[in-house]
Amino acid sequence: MPPMPVQRYLVLEPSRVAPDGFTTLEKPILNGLPDRIELDDRTTLMLRMPTGQGTLWRDADPEATVSDSESQSMSLSDVTITLRSEQLSPPLRLSIAVSGRRRAVVPVAAGVSYAVAGPNGEHLELIILDWCLNAGTVRGTGRFGSRVVLAWRLMLRGTDTFSAPPIHPDLRRRLEHAQRFYSQSDIQYQGR
Repeated sequence: MPPMPVQRYLVLEPSRVAPDGFTTLEKPILNGLPDRIELDDRTTLMLRMPTGQGTLWRDADPEATVSDSESQSMSLSDVTITLRSEQLSPPLRLSIAVSGRRRAVVPVAAGVSYAVAGPNGEHLELIILDWCLNAGTVRGTGRFGSRVVLAWRLMLRGTDTFSAPPIHPDLRRRLEHAQRFYSQSDIQYQGR
């Protein structure tokens, strides 16, 4: 049976592998939240989770998973939907600072690519590949198995001038014939 035509519109599962040209960084979260992630000497990320529910995390099992990338890729048939706020995944945010100045705040989402402009014309491209955040890390410091995996690269400013792309040889032959002009005497001569 041929595949359904709607299949091309479905959301693809996020890739867990960094694309070519990206630097992969896997960082354990040991100092609790907010957690500081240094990409290079100028670029800093800050992982935050605004919840306002301190007692919920204080009383939770330290090894219990609060948020992870696996829960984002599960289909609705695999999950029981509830409206209790304790069972919803809290929002994770990533603040991106370049040269000490905050440039963007983005949601933590698996496989999404973010491009952030820097001060000197370069751009930072960031992809969050995987993460796991446990309740003990939300509470404070320690080894609770929390980690974040991301891929990043600096994109330098491109040029403002572009050359015309090469023309395909078949198209060139057709255009040469279509743009050829003949005088009346040439047409009569070719018709003989």
